[in-house]
Amino acid sequence: MNLNQETKDNIKKIIENTLGISYEEFEKLDFDEQQRLIAMYSKKIKRQNHNEVIAMIGSGENTFFLKVKKGERIMVGTGEDSCFVRAGISSEEAMQELDDKIDDAIYSRPVALVKKLQRRIRNK
Repeated sequence: MNLNQETKDNIKKIIENTLGISYEEFEKLDFDEQQRLIAMYSKKIKRQNHNEVIAMIGSGENTFFLKVKKGERIMVGTGEDSCFVRAGISSEEAMQELDDKIDDAIYSRPVALVKKLQRRIRNK
């Protein structure tokens, strides 16, 4: 049994155990229905620790995955192409934090708080 066949067998077992249908049934469904099933399953599962995310470090055959606290600074890339990013922080969250810091610097505390709340209500 080669590695590719082992991977396929593992995928079949995971689909059967998690979604409750055979891989053959899953394969016959159209793509949108497959994605809907996967999304429903993902919503059911609750992560054990909401403060931890899995970060990929490295590239190619030197890649490894780490569990790190959300917001922790990690270095990605190598050499001159490396940079530091905050793990698990989306660009929208980063922009919101930047806007909050700017409001704190420009306005007094009560005004900054009101502006933050207005922005959060407007964005939802």
